[in-house]
Amino acid sequence: SKDLYEREVDSLSYQLRLMSEENNDSKDSSFGWVAGLYGYHHDLDLIRSYTYLAKQFTSSYEVDRFAVFGELSKKVASDWVIRMGVRGENLRMAYLDSSTLRYDPDDFVVGGRILVERNLNPDRLVYFGINRGYKSGGFNTDGSIDEDLRLFGSEVLWNFELGHKGAFLDERLHMRTTIFRMKRSDIQIATSLVRERSDGSSEFIEYTGNAAEGLNQGLEIDLRLRAADRLFLDLSAGWLDTRFSSYQGYGERILAGRDQAHAPNYQFHVGVEYVLGSRWAFHVDLEGKDSFFYSDSHDFKSKSYELINLGLSFEGNRLEV
Repeated sequence: SKDLYEREVDSLSYQLRLMSEENNDSKDSSFGWVAGLYGYHHDLDLIRSYTYLAKQFTSSYEVDRFAVFGELSKKVASDWVIRMGVRGENLRMAYLDSSTLRYDPDDFVVGGRILVERNLNPDRLVYFGINRGYKSGGFNTDGSIDEDLRLFGSEVLWNFELGHKGAFLDERLHMRTTIFRMKRSDIQIATSLVRERSDGSSEFIEYTGNAAEGLNQGLEIDLRLRAADRLFLDLSAGWLDTRFSSYQGYGERILAGRDQAHAPNYQFHVGVEYVLGSRWAFHVDLEGKDSFFYSDSHDFKSKSYELINLGLSFEGNRLEV
């Protein structure tokens, strides 16, 4: 058999941004701003020729995004800065295919942030931020999925984050730490179902749906240490706790209280690099990841693992190996 997809795609994006001049003075009244417009148009036409289709399948899909954004930054003291930004975006979509499936949803979403920074000295910074993010909604076209599962709504995320960035030990140690807590509403879930056809064969349908609520929280640490003139140490680690507050999948599948998919409870990386000379270097890395669910549509999980990498590198004037 033959299955041929012919696509014609046109896309256009544009952005206009205005911003204040950089202010390099140290006055407490330092003030900055940025404002802009963003637009995006995407047009996709598809012709599918398949041996077992009675006639060609055709579809047309258009999406238009238009956004307005801006941010203000204010230096309220010699070592304190406040940043406030907002973005509003309108999304319009249109879909039509030869099976008479038609959708033309539109969505308006708003995001933004408030960020407070304090410079402890030229090499250290602490910050606290509140961010509101979003993913716009859409629709599913695959298979014989039920009509009430065709459309899915936008997802909203509130993130509260406390962090520290700095250099220590005469800048031989660079470190970044972050603590975060995310509140997710109407989570977009990529899932699937298997349905038996009238002839006894099975149809596998992938689709996106919405969960009610979810929680993500954790801690991240990154550091790089120059232990000696030729010895460098790297360490990064992350701890993550995720769960669905309430969600019922297709049929009788209930996921309230379960971990979200592709969300290992821990990840880490430890690396050592030793410079053997002006052209040679040796490094060894150990990375690991906890087990996690592959999907929200079933309970199969990966295994936790650790991976060791060994490397020897040579760098010449015109050659690198």
